[in-house]
Order: sequence, then C-alpha cells, then structure tokens
Amino acid sequence: MNKPPLLLTLLAILATPAWAAKFNPDAMKTMQDQGLKVADEAAGLAPLKAAGKCLSPSGDNAKAGSALTVGECKDKSGQRWRFDGAGRLMNGDGLCLGLDGKPDQIGAKGQLADCASAPNWKHDEQGRIVSSDGKCLEAAGKGVQLKECGAGEGQVWR
Repeated sequence: MNKPPLLLTLLAILATPAWAAKFNPDAMKTMQDQGLKVADEAAGLAPLKAAGKCLSPSGDNAKAGSALTVGECKDKSGQRWRFDGAGRLMNGDGLCLGLDGKPDQIGAKGQLADCASAPNWKHDEQGRIVSSDGKCLEAAGKGVQLKECGAGEGQVWR
C-alpha cells in the first residue's frame, strides 16, 4: 500500500478551500452584539426602566441636546445606564442624563448632555432618580421630566 509523502499530505490540508467554512454575517453580528452586552454589564451598564419602559435617547443618531424618551426596550447601548464616579448618570454611548432647564425647575425635560456639563443624580432607596436639588425624574407620556418626588410608578426606576 502506497502512502502519500508527508509533504503532499500537508499541502492538501493547507490548500483546503477557505470557502469550505461559510461566513454567516448575521451570526457574526449577533456574536458582536452579545459581546458588547457582556462588556456593558461588566462596566455596570444596565437598562433603566420606569413603568416597564426604558429610558432612551430619541432617534438613532443621539447626541448632546437630544431628547430622552421612555419606550420599548431594544437592548441598545443608549438604553444602558450607570452612575459614574462623579454622580452623573451615563449611558453606553458616553453621554449623560441632562435637562433642558435648571436642576430645580419642575417640568424641565430630560435630554442627553455632555458629561462635563451634566447635573449630579442619585438613586434613592425608593428607586427614584433624584437631582441634587431634590426633584425626581419622572416618566411622563413618552418623555421624562422633573417633578416633585412622590410614590408614582413613573418615578420608580429599576
């Protein structure tokens, strides 16, 4: 029985067509999204929900000044939040929870802000997001705004 020379065997292995393993771009995208989710969780980022809806930037190209909304949770980086070391609430896109008014102004609407100019917040024992002036972030309709702190489900963020 003739055995092929070792060199021919190695060449046959190395010359196996690359197309033998099909590339699946959908699977690659899913793996990438899952990897980003794991990295976000390791960084302390998680969805912030009130009344079962996620705090989200409006639109797909959110930037500083973009309104914040509450709506369907879609597991996007802009919907994942964490408190940074300075008491600011930062999302996975590196922007912070800001307001279109002063941090003590009832009715000021939530918006994205550059973190350098964002107000400080805290998550209190009742689950509310409280400004440095003692006002609470409330999910109201499709947006968020500052209100006097109360016990309504629109002020409880988990």
